[in-house]
Amino acid sequence: MNETWFQLRSRSFPRPVVVLDVSAAAAALWPVLHSTVEGLAEELPAAARPDVAFLGDSVRYPLDAFLKRADELIAVNRGRGRVISPLLESFGAHSPARVVVITTRPVIDLADWRSSPNAGRIAVIRTDPTVPIANGLYPETDLADVRAVAAVVHQPVAQIRLAVEGGLPVSWDIRSYRFENGELVADPSAGSWDVRAGFLVGKESATASARLIRADKTFDPLPVENAETPEEPQWLPFPPSELTALDAWRAGRSAHCRACGQDHTPGVVACSDEKGTILPSTVRLGTGFVRVRVKMFKADFASTARPTCLLSDGRVAVSTADEPELWAFDSDSNQWQKSDEPGRRFERLSEDDEYAIALPAARGAGR
Repeated sequence: MNETWFQLRSRSFPRPVVVLDVSAAAAALWPVLHSTVEGLAEELPAAARPDVAFLGDSVRYPLDAFLKRADELIAVNRGRGRVISPLLESFGAHSPARVVVITTRPVIDLADWRSSPNAGRIAVIRTDPTVPIANGLYPETDLADVRAVAAVVHQPVAQIRLAVEGGLPVSWDIRSYRFENGELVADPSAGSWDVRAGFLVGKESATASARLIRADKTFDPLPVENAETPEEPQWLPFPPSELTALDAWRAGRSAHCRACGQDHTPGVVACSDEKGTILPSTVRLGTGFVRVRVKMFKADFASTARPTCLLSDGRVAVSTADEPELWAFDSDSNQWQKSDEPGRRFERLSEDDEYAIALPAARGAGR
């Protein structure tokens, strides 16, 4: 097994595009289309504002720039045919966040793109509710008000996911990510999505992939680079007052806790009232597994905790809010699989009296 590290760096994400019908049949609707675009500028935050384009053309205009030149642009583009191929072909390999077509009549070539990679990003808003446009091929709604249009245009980020084929995330440097079914996942509330993460892989080389998943289930790939392995943590000594508990656990016995007056079974660090702990030295480490080395009359611990722990039998224990999960590598499928057997909170890692203790865990803990 090799521990391989990767770096995900967030970047500017593709913008949605609102595509306007300026054909002869839609000539009388220009004031409505103009006011709708103006309303999007007020309704949507700057980062979510779309580009604007015309059916029959490939040019995209940032929303603010479009509004400054709206009368000029409609004068130049009025009468264009209702075709979308020039615009969709201009994207090449770069997908927009969303393509929202506002039209009064069917778009001639819209059905031709049903099998394209961007098909799931296309939506239609019809100005006349009596005229079907998409014929069930794409989501379709009526032009009711600006807020309804904004809800179609802006598909917010639902998740960021980072995965490695044949790899299991074992450590990461930002707590907004969490372990989920063998992948790393961050939700929209994460703030920053930049993360450096280590994966345990069963072969010498591995490829990581990251995806930004939107509310409409479409996704955009994110760039992932190889990263250097972090330095090993320092080892810090336990105070003499905590050695008794470690010696008892090493012998398979419960340890008496001075904080709560109760006995703690091996690996149970927090007191039952959640107000104290039997190992105060580990409190600042947060959650996850801390490695400890126990010798006669002395013991020390790693200065950082990790959300996972590689066990002596090759399995990986994963810290959770409940009991640790166990994951094992299946060489036939080149995949990690979750075991039905629960992990333990106190695990012996080597014959050199090195152990792992599962500190009280909270969902989403990282490092």
